[in-house]
Amino acid sequence: METRTVACTNCSLPVGIDNWDPQIGGLRCPECGTVIPILDEETALPDSAPMAVPSGAEAEIEIPGYEVVEEIGRGAMGIVLRASQISLNRPVAIKVLAPELLGDPDFVARFDREADILSRLNHPHIVSVFDRGRIGTTSFIVMEFVGGADGQVASTLGDLMKNGPLEVERTREFAIQIADALQSAHESGMVHRDLKPGNILIDQRGNAKVVDFGIASLDGRTGDSELTLVGKPIGTPDYMAPEQWQDGASADQRSDIFSLGVILYEMLAGQLPAGAFPAASTCTPGVSENWDGIVNQLLHPDPKQRYQSMSLVKADLESLPGLLVSQVDIPDEFACPTCSEQIRQGATACANCGMDVQRAVTHFQKVVLGERHLAAANESETHEDQLSFLVQAVAAFETARDACPGPTVNQQLRQVNDQLGSIALEEAQRAISTKDFSTATKLLNRAQDAT
Repeated sequence: METRTVACTNCSLPVGIDNWDPQIGGLRCPECGTVIPILDEETALPDSAPMAVPSGAEAEIEIPGYEVVEEIGRGAMGIVLRASQISLNRPVAIKVLAPELLGDPDFVARFDREADILSRLNHPHIVSVFDRGRIGTTSFIVMEFVGGADGQVASTLGDLMKNGPLEVERTREFAIQIADALQSAHESGMVHRDLKPGNILIDQRGNAKVVDFGIASLDGRTGDSELTLVGKPIGTPDYMAPEQWQDGASADQRSDIFSLGVILYEMLAGQLPAGAFPAASTCTPGVSENWDGIVNQLLHPDPKQRYQSMSLVKADLESLPGLLVSQVDIPDEFACPTCSEQIRQGATACANCGMDVQRAVTHFQKVVLGERHLAAANESETHEDQLSFLVQAVAAFETARDACPGPTVNQQLRQVNDQLGSIALEEAQRAISTKDFSTATKLLNRAQDAT
């Protein structure tokens, strides 16, 4: 893995974060000796820096009302624990400030600031805070536990992008959710100032949740002098707006908008927009030029020329034409002109009514497959073959219904089940007459499932 670098503010040479100097609280350029203070948990304390909280320390942490399960993350300020809230029997995440930092008023204020900010926000795409407090040398924040698709710890957006660009529709969904979350924060007078893929969790339903408001400003319009080094950069270098490099205290909502632009470009192109970066539409098939205009306005170096609010960003994202049905690959089994045309026409009609394109295509693929199995059943000469095809037809129509429950597919499913049940019952009676009770039981169960 490449060492993250920051451009020296004096000689412009790249300075690796392994040049962190704990005595000065920043990076020291090995070429000219310039000190580069970066107030960000990920950048300021690289892996080579001493960790304040030793591994296994979660076993020694006791917070009344909570049962600690395991450590799920750690950073410059301490660790994050997975725990159970005993009174409500629900999973929670507990962020614990390293005991060694309790004597540092800046870190304590920054930790308390995050709790204050999160407690003021109530949004489905921002992690919720439940409690806060201090027990002895343990200062903590109790937050919503965001579980992943497997019920374990959620992945971050950064994890999803490790394998390259995301699907266009998924990119738009994430971007709209993030913009909506940050608009809520901005309306409450808060600026995140460290928006990046690592600070966006993806929950078990595939939704984005913004986390880590540790260096956020409670009032981006006037700055945050007590927690910010005025005139110094603040944030994560790859995602910082140009003005953040000059003065972290001056960052406002337009700085978050720039950061979202970096994330959006990365989701679309599979790379960071460094230097004279190519248009996202030229990097990934299926990304239309309509995206380029949004990205360019998000990433404009002049804050006055960017979008001026996340609500405007969200509006443009929602107005983008989605993935075209013509762009969706149709599997070879539906390649015949009649089937593929039926799928595309039906999917286009559903997509025009607001249905997700991929779901619409899946729905009509399964409808065509179900009709194909039903036709085969009606042409079969034996009940055994008829039952086999009808079972496959039921499975196809059920998948179509799950993709888009509607009266037509429900009626098709009922008709197939009625036919399946009738044949299964007839065959069960025949098996009973021959005293083949094992087969009769199976057929009766199948007939019952079909009703």
